[in-house]
Amino acid sequence: MSLLPEILEPAEVPALRAQGTELVERAKAVKIADPDSYETAVGELRRVVNLKRAIQSAFERPKKLAFEAHRAITKLEGELLAFPVGAESVIKREIGRWEDVERRRREQEQARISEDLRRREEDERLEQAEALSDAGHQEAAEALLDQPIVAPLVEIRHEKPAGISTRGKWTFRILDEKAIARAYLMPDEKKIRQVVTALGPDAVEVVGGIEVLRDTIVAVR
Repeated sequence: MSLLPEILEPAEVPALRAQGTELVERAKAVKIADPDSYETAVGELRRVVNLKRAIQSAFERPKKLAFEAHRAITKLEGELLAFPVGAESVIKREIGRWEDVERRRREQEQARISEDLRRREEDERLEQAEALSDAGHQEAAEALLDQPIVAPLVEIRHEKPAGISTRGKWTFRILDEKAIARAYLMPDEKKIRQVVTALGPDAVEVVGGIEVLRDTIVAVR
């Protein structure tokens, strides 16, 4: 049973499938050992080319109809999707702005609380040092004051509505292409291929860092 809708499947499909199956078996039997067998192989290759053209011709109109239908459906889908996509972009942008504002607020508040705790610890340590000094324990007082005061880490939790999550993402923009390290540059293969096509092996001297290879291309008329 065909996977294609009946309206799109050309009537020639069964015959083309049978010809294709036969062609594959004939191709497997091709062995070139002398000029005559070489000529036979070329004849089989012509059969291959003719079948390819027949298949492409049979599917030309269904493909055109399918393309036009796909283009129309995709256009309509895009027009309708533009509404929720646009709304989504606006809302997400606002959520992102609010998240940034809240993140900065939390960081400032966390820093303030941490500094308050550090100062409180410092005041308590000074009081303890004074008490030790007044009690005649000067060395212990100095040792206490020499100990570093580590500001405690404070984290203010950020509660979010159910079903939504946000995360930070690093991105970049290029300021100076010439300053980019070579390891992050991509060779222009299209331009290299044009030079190789035009110059062949001599392209090595022009491009540098490449090896020019030769492929044999078989064409049938």
